[in-house]
Amino acid sequence: MSISRTFRNHLLSTLIVAQVVFFMLPAESKAIPAFSRQTSQSCSACHAQHFPTLNSLGRMFKANGYTMIALKPGVSVPLTILAWPRF
Repeated sequence: MSISRTFRNHLLSTLIVAQVVFFMLPAESKAIPAFSRQTSQSCSACHAQHFPTLNSLGRMFKANGYTMIALKPGVSVPLTILAWPRF
């Protein structure tokens, strides 16, 4: 009888650990089109074909503090150095 009780306790503790691990796994992330709403442009205006890669407009938007200030005439913005890895 003690063997079945030990097995049952072991099984119960294994199931509890499995549940804890399952609930700690990250959920699938979803994109939020906040910048698309802010700029009234589609996501593909700033993103390249393979998300989340940015194209030149997207890099400019990010470098200017997520604003379209560089597109306004007469407004100067500080220079930003972008480090972009090349593979």
